[in-house]
Amino acid sequence: GAQGAFEEARRACAAVGQGGLPRVLWNTLLKAHANAGDVAGADSVFQEMARQGVAPNGRTYGKLVESAAKAGSREWGEHW
Repeated sequence: GAQGAFEEARRACAAVGQGGLPRVLWNTLLKAHANAGDVAGADSVFQEMARQGVAPNGRTYGKLVESAAKAGSREWGEHW
């Protein structure tokens, strides 16, 4: 299912970016979660991005808000 595909994408990105993923790849992962309306998955990616020391940009927050909107979650949209 979709969750398995997300996890596979994360593992692939982790293998490529052992020294740390560039922000564009984090944003791509966020976009996948946003397209699926997966707020929890987007939050998980965002938290890991922060742990890795990658600074978010406008596109990062845009994808987070988009995931909340597609999930119908006003609370998450306001959170970000």
